[in-house]
Amino acid sequence: MLEVLEEIVQPEFGGGKEITKAYTADPKEIAQKVDGKSYQIALLLKPTAMHALEELGKAGEVMPQKSTYFFPKLATGIAINPIR
Repeated sequence: MLEVLEEIVQPEFGGGKEITKAYTADPKEIAQKVDGKSYQIALLLKPTAMHALEELGKAGEVMPQKSTYFFPKLATGIAINPIR
């Protein structure tokens, strides 16, 4: 993904400047933020399939830091929805 940002998005949308990057898990926020001033482009990514995470776990591998988003977080989920 970093290559896409640096090689395609930066030259096309950066106007010679460093592009501003941000993240939101809420797709409803995107239209408000991509106004041509604060942010020029939005990239919507499909979530990682659960079976892909399972396969990585079975192989002893991990996803890169901050590459996954789970809600509620495990500790929060257990506190909000206790296991019975």
